[in-house]
Amino acid sequence: MRQGIAGLLLVGLAWELAARARLLGPSWPPLSQVVAAIGANLGAFQRGLQATLGEAALGFAIGIGLAATSAMLCVVVPHLYAPIYRLSAIFSAIPVVAVAGLLVSVLPRDACPVVVSVLAVYFTAFVAILAGLRGTSPVHHDLLTAFGASRWTRFSRLQAPAALPAFVDGLKLGAPAAMLGAIVGEWFGAERGLGPLLVSSMQNYRIDIMWSAALLAASVSLLAYGLLALLERHVRAEFR
Repeated sequence: MRQGIAGLLLVGLAWELAARARLLGPSWPPLSQVVAAIGANLGAFQRGLQATLGEAALGFAIGIGLAATSAMLCVVVPHLYAPIYRLSAIFSAIPVVAVAGLLVSVLPRDACPVVVSVLAVYFTAFVAILAGLRGTSPVHHDLLTAFGASRWTRFSRLQAPAALPAFVDGLKLGAPAAMLGAIVGEWFGAERGLGPLLVSSMQNYRIDIMWSAALLAASVSLLAYGLLALLERHVRAEFR
């Protein structure tokens, strides 16, 4: 934790010094200027962040739910493993930006960020959870089978508890993806959120606003990742 905080401080200091020395050009403002822009436009950023967080949270919950359900079906019903995995891989191979551009033409604009967020979260969480469910020892499976345990009993008593650390790992990896998916979905016509702030600032060459919105999105993603990483560490310690 201390090393992570120290690393962030060093990055912030390097950002400030490099920007003031114009090492990265005029489009890279100092960190102090970016923070000042957030304070000067606090109301707009609060409304944008609230909208994006709501979309990302909903997409995160749906994406994790779909990933966990798909992984469970792959394990409990082995015949479904191949089609589910292949379909999931196909979805993951489609660029999120291309999907968002298509979805905005067939879905309400408010729904597009949530759907893109779901797609961004799903595959990463699915792979993590599936790896956890399939990572149990064959010896334990054989022992439960010898005692007459059904496939569902083996899943509920052995695989699901053993996969809890992997499930939390999927949560950790999915949180930043949900935020990114929501923002990308907002680019295609959403009226509220950090996405429209980014698009508007780029069109009007408001470099400070653009960097402020990006910094807020990155900070929230990093915070969610850090909190879930702490939870993952606690869960893994309990399973040692």
